[in-house]
Amino acid sequence: MRMQETAIECTNLVKSIRVNGQEEVLLRIEALRIMRGEQVVLTGPSGSGKTTLLQLISGMDLPTSGEVTLFNHALHSLSEAERDSIRGQRIGIVFQDFLLFPHFSAIDNVLVQRMAAGIPAGIAQQRAKDLLTRMNLGHRMHTKAGLLSRGEQQRVAIARAMLHEPELLLADEPTGNLDAQMGAEIVEQMRELCNATGQTLLMVTHDQHLAAQFPRRESMSRLQEAKTNALTAEAAL
Repeated sequence: MRMQETAIECTNLVKSIRVNGQEEVLLRIEALRIMRGEQVVLTGPSGSGKTTLLQLISGMDLPTSGEVTLFNHALHSLSEAERDSIRGQRIGIVFQDFLLFPHFSAIDNVLVQRMAAGIPAGIAQQRAKDLLTRMNLGHRMHTKAGLLSRGEQQRVAIARAMLHEPELLLADEPTGNLDAQMGAEIVEQMRELCNATGQTLLMVTHDQHLAAQFPRRESMSRLQEAKTNALTAEAAL
C-alpha cells in the first residue's frame, strides 16, 4: 500500500514586516502538515494571519524565516519564475472578492485561467462548460459576470480556479460576501468537486458553522499556541 504523500508542510514559519522602524510579526506557526487529498479548514478571526498563510503556501510571498514545502519543493529555494510556474500549473486559488471581469461572460472568466496553465483551447472550452454545468450554471455560462448574482459569481470563480485541474485548491474566505445558506451550498459544491478529483483543499474562514462541514479543522490560535508553548517549555529548561 502506497504511503500518503505530503502536499503542504510548514515548519517554524514566521512572517514579519517593519512598521515605523519596528518589526511586527504577522504570522508565527511552528508546524502544519496537510496530506494529498485532505480537505482542511483553518479558522481564525480577521487579522489572525489566515490570508498571509495562504500567500506563503501559494508562493505569492516568502516567509521572513522558516520553510514552506509544497509537493516536496522548498519554495524559498525556487526562483520567482519557478514559484509562478508551480502556482499556475498545480494550484487553484478562490478569492473572497471573486476578482471576475464584469464585462466578460461566465465562461470567458473561467477560460482566463487557460493561458496561465497552458491548456489547449479545445480542452479548456470543454472543461469550462463541464465545470459550470456541475456548478448549476450551464444556463448562465454566456451571461456577463456583472449580471450574475453574488452566489453565481462565486461559482464562476471556483470553476476558474479548477479549470486546470490543480492538485491543491486554496480558498480564502470564499463565502465572506454571501449569506449563510448560500455560503453553505457553495462550500458543499466545492468539496464535492474536490472529492470527485482527489484534490487537496485548504479553506480559511471565520465561520464556525462552515468549518463544521470539514473532516479536519485547524485554528490559527492552536497553531500559534503550539509555538508559544514550545518557547515556554524551552525557557523552563
